[in-house]
Amino acid sequence: MRACRAVLVTLAMAAALVGCRTEDKPWSDAPFAAAMLPAFGARVTDGKLEIWVPPGCSGVRRVEIGFGFGPKLVLTDATGTATLDRFTVGGPYPGLTVTEAPPPDFDWRAEEYLFLDVTSTPGGFPATARTADIVDGSDDHPDDTFFFDGVGWLDPEGVAARIGNDFEGVCTPQETRG
Repeated sequence: MRACRAVLVTLAMAAALVGCRTEDKPWSDAPFAAAMLPAFGARVTDGKLEIWVPPGCSGVRRVEIGFGFGPKLVLTDATGTATLDRFTVGGPYPGLTVTEAPPPDFDWRAEEYLFLDVTSTPGGFPATARTADIVDGSDDHPDDTFFFDGVGWLDPEGVAARIGNDFEGVCTPQETRG
């Protein structure tokens, strides 16, 4: 029995060590993941959630913002001609129509993650961001600085320096790993 337990402990430790990430590994090992981390900017201004999707999206047909496993906000444009750069949850959404909205009393700050998926031409990859990082850090940064999950707080100059090197926007086409 003791030998069996020792083998199980050894296997568990080996599995844990194999699962550890190192700096030279990509952001995701999934075979169909984007080659580079997809990210969007988010911050709270005057109590409202602002989203920034550099370098911008064109040919937008659908925008979905999921709040954890809770409600979502879905914006659509049947013509596929809308553009998107920055927007505030709660509107206005020029060129887009709200087709699904969270209840009026819904507090997105209570959710662990935000999920953003933009269907556009050309297409990109969806991304997530930790809500606590957005809420906790917004007051500590200037109004032109947004949180990019996996990258940090960036102003326009920081985005220009790091996009294409450390992350890509959610509307930027990328190769997959697989």
